[in-house]
Amino acid sequence: MGTLGLILRAKRLGVIISVRPLLDKVRLTDFWVTESLFEFILTEAGE
Repeated sequence: MGTLGLILRAKRLGVIISVRPLLDKVRLTDFWVTESLFEFILTEAGE
């Protein structure tokens, strides 16, 4: 499981309320993620 998968799992387990703020922070780093994967994670998280 990768970084985005862990963020999604944390949302599903109720550890975090929203994935978007974390994804936005991840995108500000050198972490490379496609727009389609970003949107997929948001969709899976119900955001």
